[in-house]
Amino acid sequence: MEALDILEKKIGQLLVKIKNLNEEVQILREENIHLQDKVDQLSSNLVNGQKELSSEKEKAKMFVEGLIQSIDSLVETEQYDG
Repeated sequence: MEALDILEKKIGQLLVKIKNLNEEVQILREENIHLQDKVDQLSSNLVNGQKELSSEKEKAKMFVEGLIQSIDSLVETEQYDG
């Protein structure tokens, strides 16, 4: 009879452990969903930032090219006048 009592106690402990693990799994699933939402948001922000950076880079390139053309024009004018 003592063996059955020990078995009953062990089964009870096992059931508690299973319940705790199921609760932990549920918490981790919810956390995973939350983290996936954050990853999606950060990915979107990254894509938008890359697009904005590319646009700013293109504007800067055009500005520098304009400056170079202006400087070239000034140098050519100086050469003709000089």
